[in-house]
Amino acid sequence: MVRRAAGYFPSMRRKSLILVALAISPAAALAAPSPTSVSISAQPMVVTYGSEITLSGMVTPAKAVKVQVSSQPCMKPQARQEPLSVTSTAQGAWNASVMPTSRTAYLAKAKGADSPALIVQVQPAVRLAKVGRHRFRTRISAAQSFGGKIALFQKRTSIGWKTVKSVILTELGSGGGTVVSGKTFRSGIRAGRTVRVLFTQHQAGDCYLAGTSGLLRN
Repeated sequence: MVRRAAGYFPSMRRKSLILVALAISPAAALAAPSPTSVSISAQPMVVTYGSEITLSGMVTPAKAVKVQVSSQPCMKPQARQEPLSVTSTAQGAWNASVMPTSRTAYLAKAKGADSPALIVQVQPAVRLAKVGRHRFRTRISAAQSFGGKIALFQKRTSIGWKTVKSVILTELGSGGGTVVSGKTFRSGIRAGRTVRVLFTQHQAGDCYLAGTSGLLRN
């Protein structure tokens, strides 16, 4: 009579269970749904006040899902902003056009996943015009008043820009969330010079970048 070794069959059973588990594990892993992730980018990253930007990103794994884009503007940090809702394509791509009115943080959400926060910078809209002999007018538009701030009237020289006059701005009016500040001023700068207005970062404050007007041939 052949005796069976003590513990032989229980040991074989354990080995069989392990082999079955190993065979099932890869299939189970493939069947498990992949976690959703969402990205966000902006074009451009710096915009002049009053202009639009395009936000875009990808949902992974690629599928058509609702993407909610929330925003937190610098000018109204406590204000509740209604999220913008878009739907990604079957390939996972999404995009949306927005118009930031000051430095703004954007965040995309999809199926419980959050993108990293994205900061878009805004420059005030600065304009310069000649309105008469030795007379100029500057206008600066933003979502806040720059009354009492200083704009620099500059001329171009062979070694760079030189300030000709410091112009103290006044608030001229507002409407639709836009505030216009500016000044009409005199300058004895001779004809034929290229001039501009510079509104520095120090004057623009925390919610805006520095801004410059277009170039003007005096």
